[in-house]
Amino acid sequence: MALNRNHSQNGGVLINNGESVLRQCKNVELSFSDFSCKTDLLKGTKKGTIYLTPYRLMFVSSNNKDCLGSAMFPYYLMKGCSIEQPVFGANYIKGTVSAEPGGGWEGQAHFKMSFPSGGAIEVGQHLFKLATNGLYTHFCYFFLVVLFHIG
Repeated sequence: MALNRNHSQNGGVLINNGESVLRQCKNVELSFSDFSCKTDLLKGTKKGTIYLTPYRLMFVSSNNKDCLGSAMFPYYLMKGCSIEQPVFGANYIKGTVSAEPGGGWEGQAHFKMSFPSGGAIEVGQHLFKLATNGLYTHFCYFFLVVLFHIG
């Protein structure tokens, strides 16, 4: 995961050239726990919008004064994700994410994305499908690079 790399000053999302947003969901609450680094960026609950692309999930805070403007979750750095449906409270997606090299923090953290306005099931299913395809694509790219260097 990389911090504060994917948002503009006016609160919009920044994506790579050639990448597209496949799904977005507003009114998402993001919180972190058990993080191994000492940073204030991951403390507290953040409210904002998430965006799914073919290769990553991005969160952009709706509060321009928040120290965490955005968080980018590449699918290959996420693990143990699940969709939770509590009897009382909003559905949420939880999991563990590792830091991306040069991503503004180090280590790993548990995350929880709550969906008070709904959408957790649909986003979660889409996320799992994209992550599976993304891991396959990432593996194929790695395999081709290794073959190219060996051959």
